[in-house]
Amino acid sequence: MFDKPYAYQKVTQQECVGPEPVNKIYYRFKTPHRKYFVTIEVFPFRMAAIKYCDLKDKGARNAYKKIFNDGDAFRVITTCLYIMRDYWRENPAISFAFYAMPRDAENILPANKNLSPEEQQTFI
Repeated sequence: MFDKPYAYQKVTQQECVGPEPVNKIYYRFKTPHRKYFVTIEVFPFRMAAIKYCDLKDKGARNAYKKIFNDGDAFRVITTCLYIMRDYWRENPAISFAFYAMPRDAENILPANKNLSPEEQQTFI
């Protein structure tokens, strides 16, 4: 199941001037529906966090709040896991985390879902 990531490539690496993170590494990959931009942020306490968004949204304020119903979420996340694995192989003392962006409950349900309040809670 985890053996079919999308082909990805490292774009660049950036040293940060501020206190945290100390380093950012950028990757990208293409799916049939869109291009993704992946960032690994490395912190001074041997922790790295990975996040991804649509390439065209990379500078947008809400880039990480968007969810796409392209049917390939598993392969997108698998690709991020492979990127994490490659970085970890070069830096075995690092621990990883995924960034997650909380959303409002009314934004969780797709517009075409008509569910009772009980079903909505189960869905959420």
